[in-house]
This record gives sequence, structure tokens and C-alpha cells, in this order.
Amino acid sequence: MAADIRVWMLTGDKRETAINIAHSCALCSENTELLTVDKETYDETCSKLIQLVNRSRELVEENREFAMVIDGKSLTHALAGKCREHFGKLALVSRSVVCCRMSPMQKAEVVEIIQSLGNHVVMAVGDGANDVAMIQAANVGVGISGEEGLQAASASDYAIPRFHFLRRLLLVHGALNHDRSGESDFV
Repeated sequence: MAADIRVWMLTGDKRETAINIAHSCALCSENTELLTVDKETYDETCSKLIQLVNRSRELVEENREFAMVIDGKSLTHALAGKCREHFGKLALVSRSVVCCRMSPMQKAEVVEIIQSLGNHVVMAVGDGANDVAMIQAANVGVGISGEEGLQAASASDYAIPRFHFLRRLLLVHGALNHDRSGESDFV
């Protein structure tokens, strides 16, 4: 988070599992307030998003940490019509976003939504065939080869053998590449 990198977790897992994983990998702490969207209809989803946008303003004023949690069904509604604006507002001020019960196409759609919300560079990291569309939609795709096969690695810009190599790829090689790009003169 010190590098102003926002981490979103897009998973097919159920909400409880996704939240447990978010806690275990420090996407959120015990002090993080989870703003959860899990509504059945478009109107309910929009209403909940408006409520949570207002709550997020209070939390920002109180300097408290919060994260958004949304399921695939609610996300379908949140990305349509006027709901999309409220979703974007909440997502961009959240410390992290956890999207659960996601289909592969929804993962790609979320990447495209993030890109459309401003001048954001999106890196997608995945390890299976269900992540290929997301990896290809991102500005930078990273595939992890492993238990789920090589589909994600084959579809990516960068392939790594294990997740823990991501830190070096991003924070060392990414930073060096950024510095070199800033110093280059292109003719």
C-alpha cells in the first residue's frame, strides 16, 4: 500500500472463504471495516451502494480503514446503469476490494471497469484457465504456472513459477523498468 498500489481480489470462492483469505494475506486487518454488497436486485444493489458510499465518507473523515466486499450477482447489478458510478466511487476509496463468486468473464469486466474509472494501470495475476480473460484484459498480465496448469502463464505478459516471485517482479523489476522508461528518449 506504501507504493499506492491497490489490491483487489477477484475469486470464484464463496464470500466467507474470500474474506478469510483477505485477512490471511493482509488485504484487510481485524480493524478493517468490511462494506459488504450482497443484494439480489438492481434496485437493492444501488441502494446499498449509495448507503456504503455515504458510510465510506464517514470512515474517511474518521481516518478508519475499510474494504469493499461484493459477490458476483451484486456485481452484475453494480456494473449496470447508475449503479456503476456508485460502485466506482466506493471501489476507488476502499483500501482493497474483494469480489467473490466471480465468473471468468466478470473478472475481465472488473479489470475493464477499473481501467475506465480513470488513469489506472491494472495488473492482473492469475494461476488458472478461469483467469485467462482477466489477464488478457489487463494492462499487465502475470500468469503463475503451477497446479492449475499453464493456461494463465501462456496468456500472460509475464510468467512466474510461484506467487512469491511477484514481489520481486513488481517492486524490483517494475520499479527499475519505470525508472529506465522515464529516462529514455524515444526517437
